[in-house]
Amino acid sequence: MTPPEGHANRLHAYRSYAIVGSVTALLFFFALGSCRTLTDHEALLAGSAKQMVADGRWLVLYIGDIPRLEKPPLPQWIVGAWASFLGDFNEWTVRMPFAAFGIVVVLLETVLMTRLFDARTGMWCGLIQATCVYQMAHARLAESDIILQAIVLGAITLFVWREWGETVWSTRQHFLVQLGFWTLLGLMNLLKGVGFGAILTILTCGGWLVLRGNAHGLWKWWSWPGVALAVLIGLAWPVAVALYEPAGLAIWQDQILGRATGSLGYHQPVWYYLLHWPVQLLPWTPFLFVGAAASWKRARTEPASADRLLWWWALSHPALLTLSSGKHHHYLIYALPALTPIIVQGLLQTGHALTQRIASLRTPTIATMAGPCLLGVVIVGHLTVQTMILPRRDPSAADTQFLAQVEQHIPAKTPLAAFGGQEVARHVFYVQRPLTGVSHIDRLAGMVHDSRELFVIARGRAEDELRQTGDVAMVLQSRTTRREKSPLDRYTLFRVTHRETLAAEELTSPKR
Repeated sequence: MTPPEGHANRLHAYRSYAIVGSVTALLFFFALGSCRTLTDHEALLAGSAKQMVADGRWLVLYIGDIPRLEKPPLPQWIVGAWASFLGDFNEWTVRMPFAAFGIVVVLLETVLMTRLFDARTGMWCGLIQATCVYQMAHARLAESDIILQAIVLGAITLFVWREWGETVWSTRQHFLVQLGFWTLLGLMNLLKGVGFGAILTILTCGGWLVLRGNAHGLWKWWSWPGVALAVLIGLAWPVAVALYEPAGLAIWQDQILGRATGSLGYHQPVWYYLLHWPVQLLPWTPFLFVGAAASWKRARTEPASADRLLWWWALSHPALLTLSSGKHHHYLIYALPALTPIIVQGLLQTGHALTQRIASLRTPTIATMAGPCLLGVVIVGHLTVQTMILPRRDPSAADTQFLAQVEQHIPAKTPLAAFGGQEVARHVFYVQRPLTGVSHIDRLAGMVHDSRELFVIARGRAEDELRQTGDVAMVLQSRTTRREKSPLDRYTLFRVTHRETLAAEELTSPKR
């Protein structure tokens, strides 16, 4: 008995999801904890999460004694809960949740493009998505961008699933999809601040309806329960922080204005994004140019085509982001999934053209084998980079080795402090014994007075400042520190002794 066509299509789709999920899990989890030590941005997230769990303060996060209110804490909550469940904070446990969200992104891409095209195209979109340089990079880093990308793509998938095709939806089904859509919009505000992800998502979905000539369709997505839930989710943390830590309001204002004007160091020219998307789509960028012409033609001439959605999605995000002086290449990752199916179209066109050129071939063997072979080469290349190249080019490896040796040089009951700014997060994460982060020399002086002896991790150039608190001796120093301009920039372990204590030791010590 032959199964119905719909059943066969579903089986084909499930096989596609299984293949894509397996390949993606291999790429994103392979050597995840050993490829390199945490980057500076990862250390900020991981260190604040570890301190959050140690201190039991989950509302307002701290790095040392500095409150970290620039960004919402959802990534730290996820890392803290997961690492606590596994019982250890290390590169593997910290990066695992983000790699899992990377797999979610790839599977959502597969589901979405299967809906817009077919199961074969959806499978290839998932595989291409997983092997693009930008997706590999972000999915293997403990940074919030990959979580926001998953949530944005999830909201767009829900929207397209409801709007695309001839499926008849019940009132209950439509309500649940609405509620899910608005819930995801609310969650976006717990990652990059209020409005960022939600604006990009609404721009994509609402703009597509307008381009299809269905502007009135926007109203059916309005849901008072959904809006209320989104506002509750999105504003609960900011309101709680504003009540508990009023200084957060000024920090948020400076961050929003600073990023918009570029005063926080992200100022870039108008053409910035035009230079970065080709690099991020490597090694598949050439196939985008192959498939772009036909896809663009369909987008212009067929209002209801999937290509019109793809091009609007891909172009509207960078167009909006270009209006801000503050730009960063990772802001593009929410738009780039729209270009993946165009790459797949170019890949298929290339295989078909290659078959046509070789007249002696009477079977499509080269067309069917060229794509998988090329994909295999790309996968092997990615795994080689992760296992052989990145570990050898790790700029923070020496600092991590230094921090691992710190505990060996400190007596068991002697307190340890780290003196500095946000870089203290790296010390908090990698040093296993309790550590107090201090940003002001006055507080450090008080700690020396109370404990009589204190070990301090600081930059080498901080030695003169530390002498204000007591007698200083260098115990250990990193072989090299990332971005150092001189040995004075290297992380150093100092022994600081209160002068009265030192004098008493000299009086009681036997004379020679």
